[in-house]
Amino acid sequence: MGELNSLVILVVIHVMMVMASSPLRGHLQPLGFQRDSDGDITTLFALPSNQEFYQFLINRQTVLLKSAASPSPAIEKWTEKYLTQEYGNLTLKLEGKSEDQRRPIGRLGVGFDTIANFIDTFRQEAKYAVTQLPDPMHQDIMVMPFMRCGPLSKSVIESHLWMSSGQTKSKLHRDNTYTLHCSIQGRKDWILMDSKYSDKMYLRNSVDDFSGASVIEPNSVDLKLYPRIAEIPFRQGNITPGDCILVPPGYAHQVRSHGPVNIAFTFLFEIDDEQLKNFDPLQCENNYISLDQYYLGWSYSGHGTLSMGNQEPYQYKNSTISEWFRGLSEISFEAIVRYFNIKALKSLPKIHAEVVTLIEHVLTKNKAIDANGIVDKKRCLAIPIKDWKAIQSKFELALNIQNDPNYEYYAIEYDLVRDVIEDANDDSSGNFNETKFRIDYQEIGGSKFFADKILAILDNNKDGLVTTDEFITNFGEAVDRYKAIEIDDDFNSDAISEEGKDEDDDEEIDDINESDDINKAYDEEEQDESDTDESLAKNQLSKEKSSQHKHHMQKNHQEL
Repeated sequence: MGELNSLVILVVIHVMMVMASSPLRGHLQPLGFQRDSDGDITTLFALPSNQEFYQFLINRQTVLLKSAASPSPAIEKWTEKYLTQEYGNLTLKLEGKSEDQRRPIGRLGVGFDTIANFIDTFRQEAKYAVTQLPDPMHQDIMVMPFMRCGPLSKSVIESHLWMSSGQTKSKLHRDNTYTLHCSIQGRKDWILMDSKYSDKMYLRNSVDDFSGASVIEPNSVDLKLYPRIAEIPFRQGNITPGDCILVPPGYAHQVRSHGPVNIAFTFLFEIDDEQLKNFDPLQCENNYISLDQYYLGWSYSGHGTLSMGNQEPYQYKNSTISEWFRGLSEISFEAIVRYFNIKALKSLPKIHAEVVTLIEHVLTKNKAIDANGIVDKKRCLAIPIKDWKAIQSKFELALNIQNDPNYEYYAIEYDLVRDVIEDANDDSSGNFNETKFRIDYQEIGGSKFFADKILAILDNNKDGLVTTDEFITNFGEAVDRYKAIEIDDDFNSDAISEEGKDEDDDEEIDDINESDDINKAYDEEEQDESDTDESLAKNQLSKEKSSQHKHHMQKNHQEL
């Protein structure tokens, strides 16, 4: 018996040693190597009928639609030469090829470029464009018949343009809208995972059941740190020019693009279950139309501020009115002012003042506010959507300042800019050293474009020299633009936990019966909520600015 026990122990030890020495399948390899794929996602080789497409939406199903975008002239037209000649002066919003990379510098500053300059440089620099599709380019994109069907024809929020030299990768992530992503050039490989496995995805920044990105590095999955990712079944899909892929809200996906040129466009849309249930095929169209003839909640001229990521306008109007009034029929204007204080605008005083002024103008124009400052809910509901979009554009810019072409004023540390300008003025000749300034400004992460803006302010007589008098007179104006956001010196973005943010964001203000009492309610809530909400706005910039402190006066050309 003793010999048998000893034998069993030896066998167990041997099995344990074999298991310990056996490598984990897919450990430190790309996502998708950890288990066998469950196969390709549903693929259609013919255009789905309107009713079939609606059924995909009802079922929250991913589907690959071969050649659905093939009628788009862009597939043949959008060569590099054509894009440069026809659309070269339009503005693109830039991202780094790696998601932890600082926003690249383009012809128009940090995070912004022209199409012409992007095409000249995108193979040499670690950058790609993901931006709202500029309006002039809409003529080259065709909208499928199923997107012109019933409520879906008015549900598309915006269209995006993606351009790169390939070799980009995304994190495993979820989006909170439907996405129809279509290839113009190049190939994209997709890995898709059902949202019911979200507890195994190691998500962060999840503000609801449809968002969040995984902390896992998709090129090298560490199964010792993140073992549960290997338990998730997945399907895959590959799109080539003319193909589209439908991804429902919350469905996790990881995407790799391949070059030498990769161009795609997307439609982002929201449609609720009630609208889907009331599908009527008689309300549908059966032919393609160009995008310039189609409804988008938000469009972009190709210049100026983007509205990328804005909420669908009618949803914004309804949700904002609901939050303002909280069951009441009227409130004071002061309550609305305090509402926007709570909503992350304290750190952006200039934008806060502009939002409040604009709201007062819109309410007055539409007779929704009386002489005593009391705001009527019914009249707010009657305000035209174009006026609500004006308010929304200004407010949502504060929540996504990366849409502002002047983003560089937010991204470069005020103290560093001040020091660089002062150092360039400390010259034995008594003149401002423009060459030194340009070099030093770009070394702290600034662009030539914004360096020229500073010099234009300092040299107000445009003679090519910045005199001592000009420097003294214009220094404040030149540097104060970098005070666009008020960030605490000791602010640490990592100090805000997601749990704490969610708790504050989910707080409800009880309905109040008197207008004066609602002011009090905002007062009592402001201390608890404003710190966290203000941090959300600051959080967009803090990592970039702390990096500037660490790498002061060093070249910032990272290839990640």
